[in-house]
Amino acid sequence: NATKVARKAQKKAFVHSVKVGDVFGTHWGYEQTNREFFQVVEVKGKSVMIRELVQIDKGSTGPFSGKTSYVRDDFLKERGRKADGTIVEVDTKPIRKLVLEDNTIKFESFRYGSLVTDAQNENGFNVSWGY
Repeated sequence: NATKVARKAQKKAFVHSVKVGDVFGTHWGYEQTNREFFQVVEVKGKSVMIRELVQIDKGSTGPFSGKTSYVRDDFLKERGRKADGTIVEVDTKPIRKLVLEDNTIKFESFRYGSLVTDAQNENGFNVSWGY
């Protein structure tokens, strides 16, 4: 099938425009809007290495809604425990993701990341929660 061959060639020829420092934002949820932000720390071919960013609460916009923003270059930490029982915070590991043809990345069937800008971040991103 000629269409299938052409589509495969187009996909193979695709080159994304994502660069180190770019930020992907997700939004997903059922009866709520969850947000996550990931900063690109490495670009390799058609994929990128990303790390999740810390978020700050920008205040309420209603009884069940608010705004959030990411903190550039401030990556989430995980809590761990040493052999002696001491709790420590350690860096989260980078995640490798393939960049799709529309400069998005797929986390799950219901959760995609798209590029966001620092200008959008200044205004904050809407979040909401159920009742």
